[in-house]
Amino acid sequence: MASTGNTKQYRTKQKELILSCIQAHQGAFFTSKDIVNALADQGTKVGTATVYRNLERLEEEGIIARTSIEGTSSICYRFLPDAPEDVYFFLKCEECGNLSPIDCGELQKLYEHVIEHHHVRINPTKTVLYGLCEACLAKRGE
Repeated sequence: MASTGNTKQYRTKQKELILSCIQAHQGAFFTSKDIVNALADQGTKVGTATVYRNLERLEEEGIIARTSIEGTSSICYRFLPDAPEDVYFFLKCEECGNLSPIDCGELQKLYEHVIEHHHVRINPTKTVLYGLCEACLAKRGE
């Protein structure tokens, strides 16, 4: 449906609860099931359909990003930082499966280089690098 200038963005209690849950874990990826479970742990029952509907709205508003991550069958969501010019890539550990943000100026430079020299814009909200996390490297003695 096309948006009109008169369209109001409604803030329901459920939408605020879902957003608060995601904001409390900035940098983390959530599935809809994770959100339902996290809210239930807080004593709030929110149906899966309500979570999906509100995640869709939050994505349309540019507040969260949706992505697919190898090794998971569900769509994942994460809160987007306020500064859209910041580029955040993620590392998915191939050993423990942990997903962690990489905030690195060198990756920002790579992002800018790819745009300028290759005329391709990477979507950093969906960019995941694969390798070994710091903890797994330490376990291996590397």
